[in-house]
Amino acid sequence: YRRIRVEVNRPNAKITHRPGYFASKAFGQMSQQERDLQLTQAMSVERPFVDVPLILQTDFFRKDDSTVYVPLSIEILGDGLQFEDKGDNREGKFEFVAQASDAKGRVTGIARDSVAVKLPAAKAEKIKSGGIFYSTGFQLRPGAHRLKFLVRDNVTGKLGSFEQPVHVPAYD
Repeated sequence: YRRIRVEVNRPNAKITHRPGYFASKAFGQMSQQERDLQLTQAMSVERPFVDVPLILQTDFFRKDDSTVYVPLSIEILGDGLQFEDKGDNREGKFEFVAQASDAKGRVTGIARDSVAVKLPAAKAEKIKSGGIFYSTGFQLRPGAHRLKFLVRDNVTGKLGSFEQPVHVPAYD
């Protein structure tokens, strides 16, 4: 908690201010519970996060008469990746959250995953000029949905997000 103290040299001036504020913690100092809360809150934010650039692509496959499988393919662009030095190897840690919601805003699917990438130093450098691919998917009913995907680099705490509307076709 940081206290705020304001002083002025003007006679008869009235000052109104809040008494203080809570400073945000550095990512490395957050507990797992605080990191989980950060991801939950980030999913509800309207603006995109662009510190970890990513691209998302979807497709559709009929599962049965009422359900369509919607795979999501994500590429995290290499120039946004950070690896930790671990001897002769490099390690990256990423957290992925995907959410589908219907036209009324009800959540129709959610996926979450943590991935650790361990590579020799030369391969890690090569990935920085390319990227890392990740995929997941949802089983959705036909109709209008909104997909939101969030990735967090768990080395730096940086976030990237991608959101898009998608119309899931009915395969009669």
